[in-house]
Amino acid sequence: MNINQLRLFNSLAMLENVSKAAELNHVTQGALSKNLSKLEDEIGCNLFNRNGKNIKLNEAGQRFFDCSSSVLESIDDAIEEIKLMNEGNPERIRIGIAGSCFEMSKCVGKFAKDHKNIAFDINGNIGNEELPDINKYDVLIYPDTPKYSKFNGIPLYTEKYYLAVNAYGEYANKTIVSEKDLVNPDVIFFRHTKSVEQAQRILQALSVNVNKSYYVNTRDIHVQLIENNVGIGFVPEGAAHVYRNSKLIKLIPIDDKRFSRPVKMAFKRGKHLSEPAEEFKLFAFDYFGIDQKYLEI
Repeated sequence: MNINQLRLFNSLAMLENVSKAAELNHVTQGALSKNLSKLEDEIGCNLFNRNGKNIKLNEAGQRFFDCSSSVLESIDDAIEEIKLMNEGNPERIRIGIAGSCFEMSKCVGKFAKDHKNIAFDINGNIGNEELPDINKYDVLIYPDTPKYSKFNGIPLYTEKYYLAVNAYGEYANKTIVSEKDLVNPDVIFFRHTKSVEQAQRILQALSVNVNKSYYVNTRDIHVQLIENNVGIGFVPEGAAHVYRNSKLIKLIPIDDKRFSRPVKMAFKRGKHLSEPAEEFKLFAFDYFGIDQKYLEI
């Protein structure tokens, strides 16, 4: 089994057409079929159901496709990272963000305007990881929740939550809500991995009884369920723009300061921080008005 076989298999699995998959990979149909046969022989079973020209993954093929897609994604990511390393360009800053951080995007934009020789790699999905590795990033932006308590971060700002509701639903006529308004609601919680959303912790602390709890791990699904009036949701300010773009969703301020979460910023340890990242650190401190006493953290 080799990478080329995996790529041919994945192409065929997605296209469900031998000639198109062969054309995409610049091989003959015979070569593609031969590679697929070798792969199936090595695995010990057929991966496709074949009916004339029609070809579709069977149950075993779907399981293998899930695995091979993950393997190829990891390989491609590693190749891209190595290419960047070999460019001989150390002027690159890596930022990891849990969720959304509009203010950090503005900060990066202002910094980049005056530093044409410095580029950024930004991963906005570190919330999907059980615990991100600080050594992979120069900067981490994350909510101050138990999940990230390992990091010795700098207080950045406090991010408030909005209540996201269907624009024609039960709460649509309200201009502000408090916990007293939340009577047995159906709530769609946004959750990555095994972490509990901060808003859910707050509801539990306030003894607010939730009728039904739904859990999703992408903003798109969170938006769609609220649009279809499946339930209400809690949205941090940093991600609010996604919901404001929908005509079927209304964001309502919450009259309780507890519905908020501190956001922190952590930098890689000083001796491991590159010169461009150190320069960005000083810039970020000035941009966010952070006390200089935190510079040594």
